[in-house]
Amino acid sequence: MIIKKEFELIGGVSNLLRLSPTVIKSFSIPGDRINLIRRIKLLEKRVNHFTSKKVFSLTADLKTIRGNIHVVNIDKYPLFISYNIPTKRIVLNLRPFEVEEISRVDERALYASLVYGIAFRDLITNKINVKDMYFVPITNWLTTLFVQIFGKDYGLLGSYQSEINKLKFLIACYILSTFFGITSTASYKKAAAIAQADYSNIKDKLDGYDFSSIHQFVKALSDLKVFPGFNIIIFTQKLHRFLHINTLPAFEDCSRFIATLLTSSITGSSIIPTFIGKKYNVDEFSKIIEIGKLIFK
Repeated sequence: MIIKKEFELIGGVSNLLRLSPTVIKSFSIPGDRINLIRRIKLLEKRVNHFTSKKVFSLTADLKTIRGNIHVVNIDKYPLFISYNIPTKRIVLNLRPFEVEEISRVDERALYASLVYGIAFRDLITNKINVKDMYFVPITNWLTTLFVQIFGKDYGLLGSYQSEINKLKFLIACYILSTFFGITSTASYKKAAAIAQADYSNIKDKLDGYDFSSIHQFVKALSDLKVFPGFNIIIFTQKLHRFLHINTLPAFEDCSRFIATLLTSSITGSSIIPTFIGKKYNVDEFSKIIEIGKLIFK
C-alpha cells in the first residue's frame, strides 16, 4: 500500500504531519483531552458499532489519551484527522469544525473522528496490511460511484454504456498505481481482467499518463472520451458538493479511502456522509469494510 505524501485535490496539503513535540504542543488546546473523555463517555450506552470497544478504550482516561491523541487547532491545516510522525500520535484538528474548543463539537462527530483516526493510524503504520487484491472491490465501488455522480452528464446512463467498461479499466489503472504502486503493463493486465476491456488500441496512449497522479487520471478520462471535456475543477467541485470536502483525500490515498468508508458507517455523524455505504454498491462496500473490522477486532 502506498502512503500519499500530499494531496493534489486540496492544494498540496500534507497527508501526514512532522511537527516536533514543542511545535505541536503550541497548537494544543488546554483541557480538551479531558473534555474529549467526557464527550465520548456520553455515548458509551448509545453506540452499538464494532468500533466501540477500541474507541472507548482509547478514551478511557487521560493517560491513555495523552499517549495516543493530540487535540489541536492548526489554522492552516484543513484536514480534521492526521498522524504526527515524530510523536507517533493521532492528530484531531478542530480547525475544520470551525470551533475553538471541543465542547462545541457534536459527540457523534468526535466519535466518528476517532474511528477515522484509529483506522488511519493503523493503516499508515502497517499494523494492518492491505493487499493489492483489494483493488477489485475498491474499483468496483468507485465505478458505481462515478457512474451515478458523473454518468448522466457524460451519457453513461444512456446510449454510451459501452464506455462503462473503459471507465472501470481506467479507475483500476489509477487505483493499482496510486494505492498499490502497480504500474504500466502489469496494471493494464489486472485492470483489463476485471473490467473486461480490450486496451490494445489505446496502449500507446496509456503509457503517456502517470496514473499515480489524480490530475493525470482525470485527464485520461477526458482524452480517452470516457468523460469528454472532463477536468479537475469539475471533478473536485462535484465531489465536494455530493460527498463533502472531508472525502476528497480518500480519492488519492488508500489509507484515507478505507478510513473514510469505515467512518461513513457511523450512524448520526456528519463527518463523512453516511449514505455512501447504501447508495454506491453495497456488496463491494461491505468487502472494503472488512478491512476496518480487522482494525477494530
